[in-house]
Amino acid sequence: LLLHEGENDLQVTARSNDHRESTLQRTLVLDTIPPDLEVSIEQNIPQPGEWVITGKTEPGVRLMLLDSVYTSDEQGYFKLYFIPPDGTEALQLTVQDIAGNNTIKTLHLRS
Repeated sequence: LLLHEGENDLQVTARSNDHRESTLQRTLVLDTIPPDLEVSIEQNIPQPGEWVITGKTEPGVRLMLLDSVYTSDEQGYFKLYFIPPDGTEALQLTVQDIAGNNTIKTLHLRS
């Protein structure tokens, strides 16, 4: 069975020896492409020590930063506020879609 990226409509028919049939139809989605990720990071000026990451990716994906998990909105936008541990110069933002495909970006903290 060869599947292509995206939706694949499948139909399986079982036939007994007495010629009775039963058919099952399903749509399988093959997603092997990691989500796109546009991101920017800056200090949150009104809150000393706090940073904000804004960006866009696929709608409803998981965003993992430090020990927290966030979700992008229905258009794929997100805004994450966080305070990095002392001495942190860079951190990784991981985006994971429903199929488990990951995109990882390293973000550098510069005051």
